[in-house]
Amino acid sequence: MSETTAFLAHPASVSARSTAPLFQLLYVSSAVSPFSTAELVTLLEKSRKRNDQTGISGMLLYYEANFMQLLEGLEEQIRLTHARIIRDRRHDGCLTLIHYNSLLNPGAAEHAFPCDGNRALKLLKMSRDKLR
Repeated sequence: MSETTAFLAHPASVSARSTAPLFQLLYVSSAVSPFSTAELVTLLEKSRKRNDQTGISGMLLYYEANFMQLLEGLEEQIRLTHARIIRDRRHDGCLTLIHYNSLLNPGAAEHAFPCDGNRALKLLKMSRDKLR
């Protein structure tokens, strides 16, 4: 049985970056219905546009109708974005795993997904056996 896994990275634009402390938030959730490849691409395109405007970067992993996402940027923008994501009816069971401010962890003052002009969308086909 083959499944679709998506890796979506959406770095923030350089102009949207700030010298304020970096805030990172990692959460997981489950899709109400499995996403198609086209739906994942649309999600990435809309996220990129919105995140470029707010200086947010990060990545999104999707496998078997489950999401894991890391968001990074200004704390206010991350919290507003996360609140909007939680209200999105396409998924439920949103659980925040980690959230922290780089002031508390100076080693995390850099974006894990810096803006280098490259944007990734990687769709993989793999069997369950390969993941074990």
